[in-house]
Amino acid sequence: MCPNSAAKRNWNYKLTNNVKEEHGHPIYCVAFNFIGDCNNDIFASCGATRATIYRCHAGGKIEIVQAYLDDDENEEFYAVKWSVNVSTGAPLLLLAGKRGLLKVLDTETETLTRCLEGHGDAINDISVHPLKHSLVLTASRDSALRLWNIETNVCVLIIHGDGGHLNEVLSIDFHPFHGEQFLSSGMDNTVKIWSLTGMQEHIESSYAHDASKGKVFHTRQLACPTFSSHKVHFNYVDCVRWMGDLIVSKSVKDRIFVWQPDVKDDIVGTKGLVHLLHEMDMEDAHVWFVRFAMDKRCRTLACGNRQGTVFVWDPQDMDRKPAARLRREAPPASSRAHTTTRQTAVSADGSTIISCCDDSTIWRWDVQGA
Repeated sequence: MCPNSAAKRNWNYKLTNNVKEEHGHPIYCVAFNFIGDCNNDIFASCGATRATIYRCHAGGKIEIVQAYLDDDENEEFYAVKWSVNVSTGAPLLLLAGKRGLLKVLDTETETLTRCLEGHGDAINDISVHPLKHSLVLTASRDSALRLWNIETNVCVLIIHGDGGHLNEVLSIDFHPFHGEQFLSSGMDNTVKIWSLTGMQEHIESSYAHDASKGKVFHTRQLACPTFSSHKVHFNYVDCVRWMGDLIVSKSVKDRIFVWQPDVKDDIVGTKGLVHLLHEMDMEDAHVWFVRFAMDKRCRTLACGNRQGTVFVWDPQDMDRKPAARLRREAPPASSRAHTTTRQTAVSADGSTIISCCDDSTIWRWDVQGA
């Protein structure tokens, strides 16, 4: 941790643009494309039955690159993430939501290439393996997680059982360095760490599966996490992310925690002891399904509240107070005065922050000066 790092950084973010999507519904998710270096200025949003891909230009300009409108009027997207076609290198847009389907769009051919079905209820979050981009996790209202291979269209693992979540799973995250572990959190107030150790042979077999030969892939179950704790939060845990080997998580209170699981004397993770390292304070954030985001180096963390304000910290600093508070323009008198910021996206270098809100708007802030 670097106690004085915030004073040395430029936290002068300026509001540079905003966009209102015409569907008129909440935008639940925004995500930059961190896979490779050539698409770092691209981000996507999802709301109602629509997903939109934008490009950030210098000077705050936001360009619409593509828009996808689902033909199922009963769909509503809650999560969007990026992957890549390992054969062609084409960026893939992953979408999921109310219908419990994982949809995969090839942005080069502008086609829906996959629609994976298995969850018994809505999908709340998506995470992509940092090294094997065909491996995708989904978290569902049915209290289970699923690991998919989108290259061969198979469900590799169902993560559920005796040690699984007892209510909706709201947030998931692969370990950013190796992907051998992943986090999950949900409405049962718990945070869990899962391990893919011992599953590698089964995972590798998913790449060789050929459905055209009439064979059925045998999905396995993962029932026991390596760590589980309800000692960090006492309400829904709606966002959890790795920061190196540390964990960053938030609930419906006005705080975000940085902590470390105590697994030294707890091999099976049943005690759930934790070491709280740092707290970050927000205001007016007593609402659930609000998710934060970080840059690639985990030096810029941004999270919104129900008034549309975005708070920014260096999560590796020890200061509880935000280094910056980013506010929207005053709305016209005919509209609602305030609206909840559902999620943020932080560019790879932390210089641009995007937020999406319940009133169908997207907001952009950029660091000013050197």
